[in-house]
Amino acid sequence: MLRLVLALLLLGGVSAGQSPFDGSWVNKMGERLPEGLIFYSLTEETSRCSCAIGGIEIKPDGYDHKTPERAYWETLNVQAVDAHTVLLIAKKAGRTMFTEVDSVSQDGKTLTQVVKDTTEAETVTTETQSHRVEG
Repeated sequence: MLRLVLALLLLGGVSAGQSPFDGSWVNKMGERLPEGLIFYSLTEETSRCSCAIGGIEIKPDGYDHKTPERAYWETLNVQAVDAHTVLLIAKKAGRTMFTEVDSVSQDGKTLTQVVKDTTEAETVTTETQSHRVEG
């Protein structure tokens, strides 16, 4: 569930126009995440998603931003690495809890998300893929 929440927060692109991340995505068959559409959008001013926790908007400027506190984080940092890649860092009490790298394929059809969960003694890395259905 926490993996899904972080995945849904991530958005892409840095231009004012449509970015490779903008649109609706659905997890590929076989993934162990809930089914359904997820909408992502990112501009230079704000990142948004239609996620389960809803309503959180983060400026994608590479700085830690306070969010309503969650069990696993209290700040989120969203950075556009390039037009097809976004990095998210979630922290609690200054400690990095999760990092996530989202990247959209060059053809714009596949979103790959790699999460490193550092909440436990050993880091757990997961990778999921979604495909674009709209946008």
